[in-house]
Amino acid sequence: MEVLGKYQTARDMIDRHNLKLPDMEPRIQQLLEKIENAINQSIETAKLFYAGGSPGMAITTLENEALTIDPNHEEANELLKMINDGIH
Repeated sequence: MEVLGKYQTARDMIDRHNLKLPDMEPRIQQLLEKIENAINQSIETAKLFYAGGSPGMAITTLENEALTIDPNHEEANELLKMINDGIH
């Protein structure tokens, strides 16, 4: 994810200049878990929409939530493809 790349660049610069900052690893891990939970929740919501006969809402949920957070998320992309294939 782009955010993690920026974090790593900043961390490398801090290390290069021997700056002392609190260890951010636990906080980063918490944020990553929250991100993954948000993606999983939107996937589950999309599945409920699809099962309830609303493929359009399922697609919107995936595109506006899961895939906005992580456009390369494998499960979200597979579900989106399955829904789109079922519509056409």
